[in-house]
Amino acid sequence: MKSTTRFVRLATFGLISTAVGVANAQVTLDDFTTGQSQYSVTSGVSYYEQTGSMVGGSRAEALDILSNPFGVPLDVTILNGFSSVSEGSNMMSDVSIAYGYHASNDHLSLSMFDLGLNLSAQSAFELNVAYNQTAMAADIMINNNPLQVYSFTIGVSAVPVNYEIAFSNYSGVDFSDIHQLSINFADSTSNDFTLGHFTAAPEPVSMAFLGLGVVGLVARKRRK
Repeated sequence: MKSTTRFVRLATFGLISTAVGVANAQVTLDDFTTGQSQYSVTSGVSYYEQTGSMVGGSRAEALDILSNPFGVPLDVTILNGFSSVSEGSNMMSDVSIAYGYHASNDHLSLSMFDLGLNLSAQSAFELNVAYNQTAMAADIMINNNPLQVYSFTIGVSAVPVNYEIAFSNYSGVDFSDIHQLSINFADSTSNDFTLGHFTAAPEPVSMAFLGLGVVGLVARKRRK
């Protein structure tokens, strides 16, 4: 009985330690706590850049106004851990948040640099959408020659939602050496949305805690 109890304790401790280690292995790509900025555009294509603690040390934003019949502004605010986009009435735009890119001082062009980002210990991206007014198309682009894109839909939500994008959705990508990375929101129309964080995570911690149930079953069998 004592040896069984000791086995359960050791196994439980091992699984909890594993779970904590998994949680600590999460990589924050951008939590929008640095590079705070506010700007508005009404037409054309504009590129902006902020520096800070995000991956690569800088964040580039590409704003493309596709249609704006009333000449209203597209407002972008990065403040206090959130990135918010607000489109005016009947405006259609494409918005991208990109890493591994520099924006020119005149906001007219982008240039690339190599992130050298190693995510080989992770297995999925997590994009936190704190608020979204209207359903819209989105994708996450990875470039390490070749370039690959995974597309998904962000639904309407007044509460935060985490979107998990498994690395298995990309084929032939070397996740140990990512050159560029971007989140793209396409053909958004008259929409307001807010992002909370962008991370890369390993296998879910919940899988480790599922193992605790297995340990319990083993212990019960031994007691019998």
